[in-house]
Amino acid sequence: MDIIKKIEQIREKPEHIRMRYVIICVTISTLLIVGVWVMSLKSSFNNPKEITEDENSLQILNNLKDDLSTEYKDYKSESSNNLDQELQVISVEESANTENEEDVDDNEYNLFDLSQ
Repeated sequence: MDIIKKIEQIREKPEHIRMRYVIICVTISTLLIVGVWVMSLKSSFNNPKEITEDENSLQILNNLKDDLSTEYKDYKSESSNNLDQELQVISVEESANTENEEDVDDNEYNLFDLSQ
């Protein structure tokens, strides 16, 4: 039987019949998932070597996490220092530009002041 025709037949049936199909499909899917999970548990209990390998992997991941956090802290402090230096340079440049603008304004005033 074609699966598309079967789906069409199920769609034509009353809702309580369609719910039976849903419950049956969900139950079968759940049993399959639980079966695979139980078999994987059995194999993990039978192989303690894998557990020690998992602990080694966990140690490697913890070391990697520590290294990354250290690198991040270093990067953050370096970028903070660079930002502070850039802000100091900008403030020095702004103060120099402000002084130059005041000198230019004074000179312009003096050019148009005829009383001097």
